[in-house]
Amino acid sequence: MKKILIFAVVLMLAVVVAVPAFAFRIEGAKDTKFYLGGVALTDIGIWHMDKEVAQRSGLPNYNTSADQFILTVPRHSRLRTSVQSGNIGAYWELGMGRDLRAGHEEGDAGNTLAGQRTNYMETRKIYGWYTFGNCTLMAGKNDGSFWVAFPYQNLGFENNNHVIGLGWGSVYDDRAAQIRFTQNVSKTFSYQVSLVQPFYSDVTVGGVNFDTVAKYPRIDAMITLNFGPVSIMPGGTWSNLYWDQNPPGFDNQVNVWMAQLPVKVQAGAFSFIGQIGYGANIGFYPLQSAFWRPQFQNGKVKDTKGVFGFADFAFTAGAVTPHFYIGYDAPENTDVYVGEKKNERLMYGIGVNWKIADNFFVVPEFTMYDYGKNPQVAGNPSLGKEWLGGVQFQFVF
Repeated sequence: MKKILIFAVVLMLAVVVAVPAFAFRIEGAKDTKFYLGGVALTDIGIWHMDKEVAQRSGLPNYNTSADQFILTVPRHSRLRTSVQSGNIGAYWELGMGRDLRAGHEEGDAGNTLAGQRTNYMETRKIYGWYTFGNCTLMAGKNDGSFWVAFPYQNLGFENNNHVIGLGWGSVYDDRAAQIRFTQNVSKTFSYQVSLVQPFYSDVTVGGVNFDTVAKYPRIDAMITLNFGPVSIMPGGTWSNLYWDQNPPGFDNQVNVWMAQLPVKVQAGAFSFIGQIGYGANIGFYPLQSAFWRPQFQNGKVKDTKGVFGFADFAFTAGAVTPHFYIGYDAPENTDVYVGEKKNERLMYGIGVNWKIADNFFVVPEFTMYDYGKNPQVAGNPSLGKEWLGGVQFQFVF
């Protein structure tokens, strides 16, 4: 059986190589379409960390700054395929990558990166859709329930999770099981509403960890307004997390919510994308700062609220598109945090999309990250800075 399976896989790969069109799209009878492609990414560069960052990033014994060469395949490299028959379709996406540094040290039990992501594979997305009239019903594991805007920051997903500015002014809704209804009312106006699997995480109340559950789905909504070269896409999210077995009088639930206003502008060779948002307790979302988590005081929930946002300016000159971006993130808790009572993080950098061929892009990038100050420690000590400089190679099919 194993030999048969191996032979089937080899045969499939041979067909893909022998029939180049198969790597893109096959169209059959009755509007049936099949697509197979992927995104292969490779990062190369230098990662500089201040002492404070190095000690949190797998180098606990460092008392000085650290400079590290990076060469890795980030874990959002992926295979993707879709099939569509008329107004019904389905999409699959398989993520794969390898953190070479962690792989090299997987036998080093003293290193915090030991064994992490050494062989990474994940079903990133799998969903289907049905279109009727100007409406679409989608169900499955997907993103995009309110996340539509991000800066052009690419380098460093395997280096403190730096990707598209997440946690630095950009908030990701995550690839989660959901049911979504979309209606394109006109070229100017459309909207969507999604029922999404909530984030199940743990909270610490009175020194005791509790696993959270949800009695209701997460509710995400977004509208899109198109005015020629300008698009505005206000959206938001709400969920409620619950836990039990608290001492009498202690809170046992927390609301997580957020509203944001993304804007996109395209004016000839120049483009702009940015957003501003405000939320509470969004530390449950992927790659957001832990300072966004709700805090507790005498068993009572004290919401962590704040603003976030980013701006990305770009222009295209032939095959080259430079992006200049900045991101800001500022969770605040006036009840629990001390001193300045908030953590302000700042990201700024430049990334250049250089199109070598239709399916091949080279992206030089340099980005600085300032982690701000620690609002949970008296005197608000610095959390340090880091920067990444290098190139990402992108093969996109």
